Amino acid sequence: TMPPFLDDAESQRAMHVLIDDCLRENTFDEGQQAAIRDLEYNNFIMVQGPPGTGKSFTGVKMAQILSEFRLQVLRRHKQTASVTLTEANEAIAHNNKEYEKREELKQRVE
Repeated sequence: TMPPFLDDAESQRAMHVLIDDCLRENTFDEGQQAAIRDLEYNNFIMVQGPPGTGKSFTGVKMAQILSEFRLQVLRRHKQTASVTLTEANEAIAHNNKEYEKREELKQRVE
């Protein structure tokens, strides 16, 4: 699902520039690059992997992109975005359930 805060060309362009800047200024493997690029297309991104593979680094960079994006664009729309960083599989499962509940509730309201 396209994030609701990317509903116009200006917002999409701003996110794209921030992502490109981050990818150019840092070193990421293909999986990390894909996760960061997913910020343009998904409103929920899960990053999993064994210790030492750069999950936290990638998550922090994603949070920095969203933070800068929020400063640039989201205030104009009065919308929010969030990033959750966790190391426990149970927490990931909980987040998935909470996300699914929110999506189901949104569909009922619409």
